[in-house]
Amino acid sequence: MGNKKQKKKRKKTNAKRRFTRFAVLKENADTMQVAHEIGKLLGVRHVGYAGTKDRRGVTTQWMTVRQVPAERIVAKFQTRHKINFLVGNVHYVENGLEL
Repeated sequence: MGNKKQKKKRKKTNAKRRFTRFAVLKENADTMQVAHEIGKLLGVRHVGYAGTKDRRGVTTQWMTVRQVPAERIVAKFQTRHKINFLVGNVHYVENGLEL
């Protein structure tokens, strides 16, 4: 009986960690350009985001990736990249973002 409870609890925990959401601070950069660069650096095909932001200026936006550990994202994006963006506030969520 205890085994079933453990499996159920593990399944719930895994469902909550299905996507990793993070904030992106970008400067003079297009949303799609930044999403593409993040996907390339993390080795994923799809980076989710809800809507696009102004290319000119400084903007902040949520993005999600599927099944990428938060620690990996933090380690990859500790410095500014050539497209002028920073990543922070990394945490797990159940659902990804879609345009």
